[in-house]
Amino acid sequence: MVVKPYEETLMRFAAYRLHKKLSLYAPPVLLILGTLGNAFSVVVLTRKSMRRRSTYFYLTVLAVTDTVVLYVGLLRLWLGELTGEDVRNTTDWACKIISFFGYALSDFSAWLIIAVTVERWLAVCLPLRATRFCTREKAVRVVIALFVILLLINCHFFWTVHIVHIPHGEDFIPHCEAADQFRTLIDGVWPWMDAFIYSFLPFVTILLLNTLIIRKVLRAKHNRRVLQFCGRGKTLEVQQPFSATDSGRTTIMLLTVSFSFLVTTLPMNVTLIATRFLAPNIQDLGVMVVYRLVRTIMELLMYVNHSINFYLYCAAGRKFRDQLVRLIHNRKPPQAPPELGSAAAISVKAVQANLITSSDIRPELVPLQISTGK
Repeated sequence: MVVKPYEETLMRFAAYRLHKKLSLYAPPVLLILGTLGNAFSVVVLTRKSMRRRSTYFYLTVLAVTDTVVLYVGLLRLWLGELTGEDVRNTTDWACKIISFFGYALSDFSAWLIIAVTVERWLAVCLPLRATRFCTREKAVRVVIALFVILLLINCHFFWTVHIVHIPHGEDFIPHCEAADQFRTLIDGVWPWMDAFIYSFLPFVTILLLNTLIIRKVLRAKHNRRVLQFCGRGKTLEVQQPFSATDSGRTTIMLLTVSFSFLVTTLPMNVTLIATRFLAPNIQDLGVMVVYRLVRTIMELLMYVNHSINFYLYCAAGRKFRDQLVRLIHNRKPPQAPPELGSAAAISVKAVQANLITSSDIRPELVPLQISTGK
């Protein structure tokens, strides 16, 4: 851990010492967990039995993107703590390129989760349309479109930031910051735009769609229970539309991932905006180092989002766990029926579920066994 001359006074505060220790010891843990987890995710999600599903294509791209974000952002911060030099502050081009890719790839990761959530909403709430939109070909187009749009939104960093040499005693400290003519944009407007793109809009979108998905799932469960109750003693072997099917397990896994994103990313943007408004008015050094500690914790929490998806898949995704076990034991995955793609299979299940849970069907007309071949 390198302590720079201007940090010697700050090291008297326990909050600043904790900030330095977190910056030194937490990043390598997250880098190891994230690298291994994302690598396993790519291997499992590209297995033959899974690669045809558009949902798993999104998650594969997400794993690759999260890994790059960890190395562009978190590794840079850790090396800066080890050496005392931030590579972003070395040259103008390093300042521009790292700022550009750091923001663009973080935004891309967030919007991939939105894309997955939208697709799951279509599959659960609008199953007939899912056959048209939830395909691998459409997913590829969505990924390319999102990537290009976010690159264009963030390309301004190539001319709005550069290296500024800040005087400190007899020395000058290089620092990557806004060019004078763009200071209002970068320091005043951009934090709000970035928070909107990376956190606020994804937060509202994901929260709304997840609420609709959960509502649909609970309603389907309720209808199934009513149908079974109306069976008047008959034993009905009903295909459960969500909770006990492959589609339902995937839905639960994706809900876990999207809610994790909300919890780990929103605090960072709230902290950045609060710092922009409150930090210039703070004169007490003790309060300033507390703000620095809070920002460090929120930043590390943001990088947790890019490190833990594999472990969430294992915890909440039964099919993912099964494929991981098969990979470890080198077993061949079972062959899926060739005639149905992922979206079509979801649609068939959903239509059958709607048929058997419709309130206008008399119980005595319901067949004793309904199955989709699963």
